[in-house]
Amino acid sequence: MLAVVLAGAAWGQAPNPEAVGVVVVLQNGAATGLDISFPAGTTAASVNQEAASLARWTGWALGAPETHVAPGVTSAHLAVTGSGGPVTPEQAVWAIVGALAHYGRLGVVFMGVEAAPATSTFENRYVRLEQSGGQGVQSYQVFIKNAGFRNLAELQRVERPQQMARRPGTSVLAWLLLVIASVAVGVAAYLISKGLTLRASQTSHKGRH
Repeated sequence: MLAVVLAGAAWGQAPNPEAVGVVVVLQNGAATGLDISFPAGTTAASVNQEAASLARWTGWALGAPETHVAPGVTSAHLAVTGSGGPVTPEQAVWAIVGALAHYGRLGVVFMGVEAAPATSTFENRYVRLEQSGGQGVQSYQVFIKNAGFRNLAELQRVERPQQMARRPGTSVLAWLLLVIASVAVGVAAYLISKGLTLRASQTSHKGRH
């Protein structure tokens, strides 16, 4: 179950202009893992703080981050050890945005989605969120305009069109491709490793019978 109200948890008004990429792995509708790409220079201590923030906003129990610091990027894998059951990307993305809204741009991708809705865009005074997807993947480009919201209800508030700053829709941006690519290898390695471990366990189990 996702946390709904987190009063006082918002960050300062002006977001950091750098981008973060997040890949969420779903199995049977429940989150099982997060792979995150942070800007260069992000320390392991900062990753731990971000993980704590994600746990608060999502309500998920997260394992200790497996952090890798490399030139140009800091990446982390977090196992979701308890998510409270199935969740849709449309629900989970808001909690992830709430936790990481101090960054100006987010690319959030959900893998293992059973059915992605039609392409859509949501915008209010705090955020512009562009959703697209297909073939088991659902992605979001998120632009933070104002990080001064106090809870998820404010972040998701629908406003009248004349209150919103309109601009032409954008296609998939280069920065989103870059931040997602930076964690895609880690996600693939994790899934392959998990599959190999499962098959080895099954083979061992069969061998004992």
